Amino acid sequence: MHTIPWYIVLVQSIPEAMLLMMIGFHLFRLDINIRTILIIATINSVLVYYFRYLEYFFIHTVLGLLTLIILTVILTKKNPWKIFISILTGITIIAVLQSITLPICFNMTETTPEDLTTNPWLNFFFTIPQMLIMIILYAYLRYSNYNFEYITKEEYDG
Repeated sequence: MHTIPWYIVLVQSIPEAMLLMMIGFHLFRLDINIRTILIIATINSVLVYYFRYLEYFFIHTVLGLLTLIILTVILTKKNPWKIFISILTGITIIAVLQSITLPICFNMTETTPEDLTTNPWLNFFFTIPQMLIMIILYAYLRYSNYNFEYITKEEYDG
C-alpha cells in the first residue's frame, strides 16, 4: 500500500471524514456538533495515516471505518447502530462519488492510479470535485431539511 504525506491528512483526509460524517449524521438525524466531528475526524485521519503502512490492500479502509465508528460512539455516547449506519452511508456516498469522479480526473489529466504514488498532490486535487459535490449535497440536505423521516429523533437519544 502506498503511504501519503502528512499534509494530505490535513487537506484531504480530515475534511473528507468530516463531510462523510456530517452527511450521514444529518440523513439519520443524529445531532452531533461540528467541534466533536472535527475532533473525531482529526484523530481518525491520523490513525488511518499510520494504518496505510500496513502491507495488506484495503485494510486501512476497514480499520479507518472501525475506528471512526468506535471514536464516535465513545465521544458522543449515541446509539452504536445508528452511528454505524450513518457512517456507512457517508462512506457509501464517497465511494460512489469516487467511482464517478476519479476516472474522469484520470482521463482529463492522462494519469493513472500509479501516478498517485509519485505525485501525492494528485490525491488532493482529484478529491476536489468529490468534496465540492459533498459540500453541495450537505448544503442541499440542510437547506431542504431532507432526512430519513421514518426514523424518529427519540430513537437516537440512547
